[in-house]
Amino acid sequence: MRTNHVNPALAGQFPRLSDRFRVEDLTMSWVVPNNRKLFGKKTAHVEMAVIDLSVAGALLVGPEIESVRAGSRVPFIHEGEQGLAEVRHIRPTDDIPDVKSGAYYGIVFVNITDKLKAIIFQRMAERRGQRDPELNELWNHAR
Repeated sequence: MRTNHVNPALAGQFPRLSDRFRVEDLTMSWVVPNNRKLFGKKTAHVEMAVIDLSVAGALLVGPEIESVRAGSRVPFIHEGEQGLAEVRHIRPTDDIPDVKSGAYYGIVFVNITDKLKAIIFQRMAERRGQRDPELNELWNHAR
């Protein structure tokens, strides 16, 4: 899923729990109840594009999922690492190419592995610069 056409003007319209860093070409897969139950599968994997990322959570965009509401806890997978996130807010949108009914999701990480935490900080470091003292403070605070 590409995020090139996602409305950048919305960046200031979402609540923030901590400093966020815009990222490119980063996705995660949500594991959600499969309403269609194709071939007996109870869950489905839904790809979400990450718009921005922080030590505490992220802003995602993807298809609107009926079973996911504010307060829902959603398991996710990124680069083979599993985590758990809580959805804080959802805002419907129609500015996602090739997605009929889309939404922005503000999430907070509830449970992530050390390896996943390292991946997150690497992405933030790539965006912000490897030697940024502020990033080091964020890292030390989150450990």
